[in-house]
Amino acid sequence: MATGSHSSSRTTLLAHSPHLLLRQIYHANAEALRRCIADSSRATYGTAWNSWTEFSNFFGFNALCLDDDNVPLSTERCVHLLECYSGFECGVRQLKPTTVFDTYVPGICKFLDIQGVSSIALRNARAHPYIKAIQQGYVNMWAAKHPDHQRAKIPFTLVLARQTEDFLLNGRLRLPSPIPHANCRCFTMGVARITTALLFGIFFLLRKGEFLPKPAFCSTRHPALLRSHIRFLDDSQHEIPYPLIGIRRAWWVTITILFSKTDRTGRGRILTHYADPTTPHNCIVQRLEAYFVMSRDWFGAAPSSPLFDIPDFPTLSTDVLTRTMRETCTLLGLPSDNVSAHSLRYGGATTLAAAGFPEYVIAFYGGWAPDSKAMRTYIKPSNEIVKRVSTHMTRAHASLAVQAAVNQILAHRVPTVPPHRRS
Repeated sequence: MATGSHSSSRTTLLAHSPHLLLRQIYHANAEALRRCIADSSRATYGTAWNSWTEFSNFFGFNALCLDDDNVPLSTERCVHLLECYSGFECGVRQLKPTTVFDTYVPGICKFLDIQGVSSIALRNARAHPYIKAIQQGYVNMWAAKHPDHQRAKIPFTLVLARQTEDFLLNGRLRLPSPIPHANCRCFTMGVARITTALLFGIFFLLRKGEFLPKPAFCSTRHPALLRSHIRFLDDSQHEIPYPLIGIRRAWWVTITILFSKTDRTGRGRILTHYADPTTPHNCIVQRLEAYFVMSRDWFGAAPSSPLFDIPDFPTLSTDVLTRTMRETCTLLGLPSDNVSAHSLRYGGATTLAAAGFPEYVIAFYGGWAPDSKAMRTYIKPSNEIVKRVSTHMTRAHASLAVQAAVNQILAHRVPTVPPHRRS
């Protein structure tokens, strides 16, 4: 009886307030449209849409792909639009063709969808053989001007991170930012912060925007990685409270990456590492634990503060860390132009691949899809794997054994009877 009464009153309420209900529906739909793409994708698509509207306004096109009567343009008209747009972005502005065709154009179509305008003609135009031919031509032109070997990043591995620490300690490399006071504690803290950030990016295969703050002039803002997003666990995997870190020994460390450009669910990415007591200098659990203790006890770093922010110390930004990495490479005689903060992610992936870990493990730690093409650009065979391949291929008895097996199969094969000799 109560259920029927509730249903009846709800129906009466809706009948007397249709406008209120419609407003709620529109508000819910607007929120659904806002959430239909990830924050990072929305930022990228926004750049694409701004580019498209500027192009349309300059050449007198309708950015919504509508004619003067607000009727969607035909596929043929959209082919002409994409032809001009391709030449404008790739030929005149010299943007990377894969960015224009694989990111910008899909983003423009997505924006049309969100605004309730049909993007079918533009999508069909994108798949038109003529547009595909233009796209391939610009891709080939770009590849000729920008060979892959010139753009290859140097993987910044644990060896280079430890070398950076040694250079800082022996004075061959200076701290990238001035420390608050010229005393032993501030210097030790400055070196520990740089080294821990390097190890942190390598061990967890992080994109620079996932753990380092953006420059002040950057318009995009993402949630900072806080100390509270780092959890230390004891040998029973019970969490160690922040005041007890360093008092109760940590055996595990778990981090929660709140923002990732590939995270469409908004759940973040949770990664874990285990302590290795045999190599304390390279163990991320022990190095991170020591960094927490030092910054907490000496300088009062709170659990609510960003991970690499320390009271009175300058911000450790992407640019600051990159500059230190490049100076290390210069001292070692390596091409510093091929190094950036993204090289830490590259170094972590390369290390796992060199150790023989399968792609799904690398994809899990790096936040890639298992079949990601981008991930494979980070995975290079180690020297040991190359030696094993070369050894197997150059051993004569192996190739002779294969040939012997082939000869045996051929010798026992049943001959085929020609069709005209069959009864």
